[in-house]
Amino acid sequence: MATKWPKKRRLIGTRITRIDGPAKSTGLAKYSFDVNRPGMLHGMIFRCPLAHAKIKSIDISAAEKMPGVKAVVLINNAAAGKELFFAGQEIAALAADTEEHAADALRAIKVEYDPLDFFVREEDALKSTKKTVSGPGNSNAVSGGNLYTKGDVEKAYRNSDAVVEGTYGAAVICHHCLEPHGLVAEWGADGGLTVWASTQATTGVAGALAQRFAIPPTKVKCITPYMGGGYGSKFGPEVEGFTAAELAKKANAPVKLMLERADEITTAGNRPSVYGTVKIAGNRDGKITAFEVDCYGTSGYIGGATVNFGLLPYIYGDTIPNIKRKHTVVRINAGAARAMRAPGHPQS
Repeated sequence: MATKWPKKRRLIGTRITRIDGPAKSTGLAKYSFDVNRPGMLHGMIFRCPLAHAKIKSIDISAAEKMPGVKAVVLINNAAAGKELFFAGQEIAALAADTEEHAADALRAIKVEYDPLDFFVREEDALKSTKKTVSGPGNSNAVSGGNLYTKGDVEKAYRNSDAVVEGTYGAAVICHHCLEPHGLVAEWGADGGLTVWASTQATTGVAGALAQRFAIPPTKVKCITPYMGGGYGSKFGPEVEGFTAAELAKKANAPVKLMLERADEITTAGNRPSVYGTVKIAGNRDGKITAFEVDCYGTSGYIGGATVNFGLLPYIYGDTIPNIKRKHTVVRINAGAARAMRAPGHPQS
């Protein structure tokens, strides 16, 4: 085991060329978006335009007859009576021989909606007892599971040399990867599935697809030679990946389905928000005597924690004698959150 720096360093402090640098900078690197298989079709998704609604009726018959269309599918059992919770939620998808034909055919899908109440701002949902999302509870706000008290913060405030209180916040942030989410799906004659996916988790994508289509994991191959950004948002096939594979199976042809830029914002995951009040007390010797936080944030319409209070111990150790913390998850009518560079940590 080395106990001191070598006189001549091989790597640290030297100029090293990235192995993939030349390929990426010259355009030789091929991403999932660049994959074009023989006989490949182009997939597109029909989305709900409303923040909260129920489907009154849905008709895909005209789209099925449009020029170039080879397959049309309903997503997640979309049918009359199904409740939709955010603008951009997937309803149907189709595959056609060209992108232009696919876009034209999307306009032929007819859906009637029954609009429902919605919230798209955390503070509005937090003030109301009305529920406009799915999941537990009788309102949009639910406990973040982070109620915690240690010692007596009020007593500490009275006996400390200084007390500082402030309100802070971090808004929802979109990942907005340079290469959008999606994949190319192709079924083989042996019943196996190959996908060229923009993903951070090739084995995870392959495993999820195998489970979805009830085939052995060894029959699914996920290829990702290069990926144009992920930041935590590309761990699974997601709706677009499952849908591409379903369209490919139905059409008996390879299908490329990559999200449009606008879809990246609404449906490809966002880093959750957090807003709240922090109060800290301390003495002249530099020791923190009390820490209190009451915050809230949104992870979209499905809930789930938006901050990670595990940060507190490993920043300050277990040296703070008095702690009080509370977090509320505020569900709104927006797409679901996904991991982004250490889930919950930047917000904390």
